[in-house]
Amino acid sequence: MPFEKIFNGTTFHAYHCGPNSVAGVEIGYDSLIEFVEIPCEDIAIKKAICRLGADSVKDCTVSVDITRDISDELSKKISEVEKTKDLFGLNNLLKTEVIFLKQESPISISNKEASRVLDKNGFTVSEDKGCITVFLDGNEMAKIFDNGMISAPGDTSNDEYFKIKVEQNAVK
Repeated sequence: MPFEKIFNGTTFHAYHCGPNSVAGVEIGYDSLIEFVEIPCEDIAIKKAICRLGADSVKDCTVSVDITRDISDELSKKISEVEKTKDLFGLNNLLKTEVIFLKQESPISISNKEASRVLDKNGFTVSEDKGCITVFLDGNEMAKIFDNGMISAPGDTSNDEYFKIKVEQNAVK
């Protein structure tokens, strides 16, 4: 497999790594393109423009890629920047705006693995915040909590409970 040259010695290629970034912006000038994640420090935008050799962001093309699930109103404001080129204004807005992002509920690694093993062995598993619920033939058999505790409804037989316990211990 041949290597692909990504860094041209002047500008940086697109990358997404900032945990608080809301959008990625490609700034173009002549044949060069620079990438900036926003919100960021204003100096990051100034450096990108300088690496391109442009005098101002107004001399550049601006393309915004929204990387987070945000409100339609904020999405429209972000999209307007491609026309107005007010990148510093958008950056400031995103620094001060309270942005509510949709987040997945965290599930522990051990619960993910327990879910996989139980599913493989004929159980149906429902993942919830803090626990997974184990079903067999549509009936709830047990709840496995993030801390490893198992609770079973009163009508779960010892054999079914023991099988779930064995599957959970196999994961550890």
